Amino acid sequence: MTACRTSPLLPAATALLAASIAAPTLAYDGAYLAIEGGAWDIEDGPIPFALEPAGSDDIDDDSELEALRSAFRAWACVPGTSVRFAESEEPGVVDMGDDGVNSLFWDETGDFGLGPGTLGVTSGDAGNGVRRQADIVFNGFDSQWSTDETPSAVDVGSIAVHEIGHYIGLDHPCDKPGGQEQNCNGPDRSIMTPAWDGAIGRTPMPDDEEGVKALYPDDGSGGGCDGPFRKGEACSCDDECVEGLVCVQPPGGGRSVCGELCASDDSDCGGAFACVLGMPEGDDRAEGVCVPSAANAKPPGAVCISDGDCASGTCALLFDLARSICMEDCDDDDDCTEGRRCYDGFCLGGTSHEACPVPPGPCGCASSSSSGAFGSAVALLAAGALLARRRRG
Repeated sequence: MTACRTSPLLPAATALLAASIAAPTLAYDGAYLAIEGGAWDIEDGPIPFALEPAGSDDIDDDSELEALRSAFRAWACVPGTSVRFAESEEPGVVDMGDDGVNSLFWDETGDFGLGPGTLGVTSGDAGNGVRRQADIVFNGFDSQWSTDETPSAVDVGSIAVHEIGHYIGLDHPCDKPGGQEQNCNGPDRSIMTPAWDGAIGRTPMPDDEEGVKALYPDDGSGGGCDGPFRKGEACSCDDECVEGLVCVQPPGGGRSVCGELCASDDSDCGGAFACVLGMPEGDDRAEGVCVPSAANAKPPGAVCISDGDCASGTCALLFDLARSICMEDCDDDDDCTEGRRCYDGFCLGGTSHEACPVPPGPCGCASSSSSGAFGSAVALLAAGALLARRRRG
């Protein structure tokens, strides 16, 4: 595991996570640098993150959490980039490691050993082709934090934007002869410069924008940080999604996100999504929608290959559709949970997507229509972070 680090003063407990930073493949050119293997694969949806709800002990109104969301949004709104973020519905944790949570949190006890010269650290895997996990810890033990430009306090947004730059795969823009950082871009040129001068800076600068565009170029699928939204991004109705996607709600509720339609004869949803089928329309075909799902926790009614794919632990063949389905067995609809219906011993459906309301016309009337008994999903843009007054990560 490689990691971004801001200081050598890290304890043995975190040495594995913060041992080294992958050497950049791009020579120093006075602009951005990338962390080798530090970029995420966003083909199947936004980059996930989770906020630890306690936040900073110095702030009692949760404005620091909103500042983190705004920092993520600052990167997502860079013109010409496809990077997007999704906030987890589950809270973050005070922990750094390969736990799949991708947390942002404050260390208020000093247990993470950042030291007084470090305002924050981003730790993540790197060097393996694509990034799969990362965490950001802010130093609440040695520093006082603020979101309202309090003199002598550390500005959450300024440090968050910097740290999120590391989170998405950008390095400090410095020469690294012998591994030592020299000739770094100054804060007037890059938000990714390692030292914070105390000035408020909550958006990427031109060099940083070139970096994020290089790592996550516009893929031509349309959309923007304010919509229409792409696969995995939060939505409230179909028209808010780019052409070809619908706004789906996962079985059991949760945030709706843009997802693809699928069917029993066309069930490829890509990674991190599963095709949940509705009731068959004929003898041999059922339509459905792609909903966010862990590879080993597909919901009932989802197309599967083996028992290990399913949250229920059972993947069985539904003969009429000639497809194996994650099974919640039933005799009638009352046996099915979360709005599913019973078909030939299988609970299917439980998802939905809905057309956006039509604005009132000359008659003063409006209409809204449901687009089917399909499903929903999870996603969210967010915002996020920078690092150090004495030194940032």
